[in-house]
Amino acid sequence: MDFDTAKILGGVGAILMILGPVPYVGWLLEIVGLVFILIALKSLSEHYGNEEIFRNALIALILELVGVVIGIALFIVGMTSFFDMHITIHMGEPPHSTASLFDVLTLVVATFIAAWVFILVAAIFWRRALNILAEVSGEKLFDTAGLLILIGAALIVVLIGFVILFVAYILLAVAFFTLKPSPRATQPVIMMRQPSSFAP
Repeated sequence: MDFDTAKILGGVGAILMILGPVPYVGWLLEIVGLVFILIALKSLSEHYGNEEIFRNALIALILELVGVVIGIALFIVGMTSFFDMHITIHMGEPPHSTASLFDVLTLVVATFIAAWVFILVAAIFWRRALNILAEVSGEKLFDTAGLLILIGAALIVVLIGFVILFVAYILLAVAFFTLKPSPRATQPVIMMRQPSSFAP
């Protein structure tokens, strides 16, 4: 993939991440956006000769996927226990064989904490990837976007975290679109004329 395609793909991916709150299709747009960003970072890591960019981004994506899977699994278990308890009480039977409401709420809280921890650790690796990209490319907006992603992930337990993430992905899109290729990759090679050994 050429440099211009990679930067456009990364910018589009960041914009798709901004569209995550869109009803019904937002989650799909976020997945596509993450894939676009990952592909772009893979290409840029090759362009700048630093595989740490892609490696950190890949680890971040894997951690996010693991967190989502664990969160969904625990949520399903919690909801199953809740409905089982509700049905048992509705039938007039004591809920001795089902989870209590406290157990269900505890499981829901544990689900949220587990997902948050994975998202936070993933944000650390996103921060590393974007920090390295900022260093090798000279585009400091990547560093700012990575820092805001980390702060937003840490504060995602409150509404302000989502606002910070929204700003972070806007800056990330701008950083991709304004990115310039490495001077070493674009600088023409000047062939020096060697003096002839037969010259007087």
